[in-house]
Amino acid sequence: MGRPLRLKAPDLTYHITSRTNGRRLFMKKKADQKMLCRCLNKILVKYGVIIHSFTPMMNHFHMLIHIENEADLSKVMCEFKSLYAKVFNKKYKLTGHFWGDRFRSCIVRAPVQGGHPLRFMTATCYDPRRPPVTIHD
Repeated sequence: MGRPLRLKAPDLTYHITSRTNGRRLFMKKKADQKMLCRCLNKILVKYGVIIHSFTPMMNHFHMLIHIENEADLSKVMCEFKSLYAKVFNKKYKLTGHFWGDRFRSCIVRAPVQGGHPLRFMTATCYDPRRPPVTIHD
């Protein structure tokens, strides 16, 4: 059975998560966080996407990303993850896969302005198989 297709359209906001292969640590030092941010910045400049929130954890990350032009989410994430994997593996003299499965994404339906982005990341991800979640204050 094939993978489900990603919903793609311009002017959408996505909650992205991705985990390392074998759940290994990818933030060994403070410098790794800066290296990750530099890689992310290169992708932002190249594709013109907007990052509302980026939360690196020890073995995965969460990102709230807005694609407002013709940029392809899969290409953006592929290039970002490939770039960081190459830099990280070179720094620590490692080989092989860095990231685990493909990244997970869900469409965020509520506007990001006016509230904490993580609240929207956890409360408003759109899954076409489930009814949409409504935020109550």
